Amino acid sequence: PHRFLHSFPTRRSSDLEFMRDGQKKFTDTRPHTATVRVDWGENLDKVDFNYSLNGRILSEVKTNVYNDSFNNPAAGSTAVTYPGYMIWDLTFSVGVFKGVNMNLAINNLFNYVPDYYYFNSPTTTGANLTLGLSLDIDRFFKK
Repeated sequence: PHRFLHSFPTRRSSDLEFMRDGQKKFTDTRPHTATVRVDWGENLDKVDFNYSLNGRILSEVKTNVYNDSFNNPAAGSTAVTYPGYMIWDLTFSVGVFKGVNMNLAINNLFNYVPDYYYFNSPTTTGANLTLGLSLDIDRFFKK
């Protein structure tokens, strides 16, 4: 039997924010975001295989920052634009024993690295590979 799951939640921050006329925007809320997830699972000869592709898509954000490190309005402000980005993760899992899975994950599949780091950027330094084991205790001890 095959299992397939997908989800596409999205959010518009403009539905959540209200700015009075003439006021400068000092929030870092991105106007558009989306999360995409596609899962696929199958059982071949009593061995479970699962695949998952997850993506986070964030639009650019235009805001203002204060000109001094103390957020002093008297020091003035500067308009800035923080770029949009996408980060994708790919995960593969195989059942190696009753209740024990071996997991392989590639995080940041397309090796996105921001041009500069700021409070609103991902803290990634590029793609990385993770290998591990997981234990489902209920399944492991089930007779």
